[in-house]
Amino acid sequence: MHRLLAVALVLALVAPTPRVRADMPPAAGAKFGPMSEHFEKRVVAIGLSNPHNMVFGPDGYLWITEQIGRRIARVDPLSGKVMVAAQVDDAVHSKDAQDGLLGLALHPDLLKQRGRDFVYVSLTYASGDSGDFPNRTLIRRYTYDAKTQKLGAPMDIIKGLPSANVAGRKDNAGYAYANYSAAQGGCASVKDL
Repeated sequence: MHRLLAVALVLALVAPTPRVRADMPPAAGAKFGPMSEHFEKRVVAIGLSNPHNMVFGPDGYLWITEQIGRRIARVDPLSGKVMVAAQVDDAVHSKDAQDGLLGLALHPDLLKQRGRDFVYVSLTYASGDSGDFPNRTLIRRYTYDAKTQKLGAPMDIIKGLPSANVAGRKDNAGYAYANYSAAQGGCASVKDL
């Protein structure tokens, strides 16, 4: 059963998905309404250690992965208060490399009281292998507890994805697929994840 679920997840992550409206460029010559006069550029939070991915959550907070700090944080966009939801100690970051705690996706049912308060991250970890590319990539699921505002019950969904050294830096071969799919709605068709 677990093997079948893993195969289905891999297929969902690498299969081409239709473009969603947010990805579609406007038609040539399209008219736009007036821009909001309330747009401002400002620093929202300080003290983050190389923020990598950011998602606006259903709770009104920014959910952020810190590549070097190995934390999943929630940031109040009004006050800038940073709240650590989880520390991911097994994420490995190498100087000048594209590794560490990277991708982030929130389950569509997060905080909807449907029992699927899941947060997914991708990270590199030390595999114990020797050679040019000793790190591997994994996709991990956490469960969010709204009462404690913490992530717990980590479960590795996919482990052992290869990492590669491209043009003198490390890239996650599996990361691009996982991040692409997560941006498109992720594993929404695999309800048990």
